[in-house]
Amino acid sequence: MHVFVFHRYKQNHARKWQPPAAGEPYRTKQFEVCVIGGAQSKGGNKLARTVASMAAIALQPVLAGESWGTGSDQSAASASLSFAVPVKPVTISGTLSVHPQSQLTGSLGLDRDTSVEMQGLADNTVNAAWEGPDTFKWQGSTHFQGNVGHGLWEVPQSARNLEFRYIGQAETFCGRLLVGCD
Repeated sequence: MHVFVFHRYKQNHARKWQPPAAGEPYRTKQFEVCVIGGAQSKGGNKLARTVASMAAIALQPVLAGESWGTGSDQSAASASLSFAVPVKPVTISGTLSVHPQSQLTGSLGLDRDTSVEMQGLADNTVNAAWEGPDTFKWQGSTHFQGNVGHGLWEVPQSARNLEFRYIGQAETFCGRLLVGCD
């Protein structure tokens, strides 16, 4: 079983941006997406890895920031990310209780388990993952495991609103010796 919840926020007129080349400054809008979730195995299976991926559908790179839970043997995954608003910056954070085992991590670009839906979106993809060892049947996890992640994308105010793709995945293996799994 896996459960991932993605939340998307948008801020119009987030900030005034001056292009590096000699160009006119313009206003931008920002999109913040946060994900919280994970997976748990059953039927004798062990969880080896769980990953949530989120990507903006854009022709060029528009990713402005990212964050995910990190560390080994943590009892909670937490991450936060700020984005600009006309009055003051807003910080969005998330926390998820997990069994303190193995590694909380994340990455940019296509994840090693990326599905076809994410192909072509590498420059605008953020991944948040939990990874456990899976070399031997006694490794892995039977507990709920997951992570928290954030992505921040920014485009000119005059651009169309961004569309996003979201994917949550879990990788399991049979953890029973001599007998099969459900």
